[in-house]
Amino acid sequence: MSKTGIKVLVLLATLLVVADPALYADGGTLQFQKQAGPFTVTLFSTPVPLRVGAADLSVLVQDSQNNALVNGSVTVHLSKLDERDIVAQATTAQATNKLLYAAPVELPRAGKWDVRIHVTRVGLSGDAQGAIHVLPQEPPLEAFWLYFAVVPFGVLLFVLNQWLKRREHRLKK
Repeated sequence: MSKTGIKVLVLLATLLVVADPALYADGGTLQFQKQAGPFTVTLFSTPVPLRVGAADLSVLVQDSQNNALVNGSVTVHLSKLDERDIVAQATTAQATNKLLYAAPVELPRAGKWDVRIHVTRVGLSGDAQGAIHVLPQEPPLEAFWLYFAVVPFGVLLFVLNQWLKRREHRLKK
């Protein structure tokens, strides 16, 4: 394979890694960090940006020395005017990163949601309150554009490959 072909493959691999949102790190977007009694509670959310539909809320609980606490109980309570409250138990078993407590939730409506996180550990407890902003559901074309772009991109790569082969063949003559 020619040096140009290798450069094209490296560029393609780089574009695929950068373009794929599923490859981003665990935890998601920082929503808020609050004091909850003796604990510091940090809420992260995915997807990025947070939209109507399935979401993962991850909670980091720390003690006063900023050590992550993983043997407690964490409940996430979401409320919005004119909506039914959502209550989810966050656990380390549901989290990819075992320093976090994760709770999968289904967000039915866009807008501002009030969040209360209740943490209990060895007779101590605390509540952290904040808000998250949920965007409307992403239009299908916007959500799946990468899948629609694969075929034309593959055709473009094939044409580029053939052009480079012909050019290399002409230069050898």
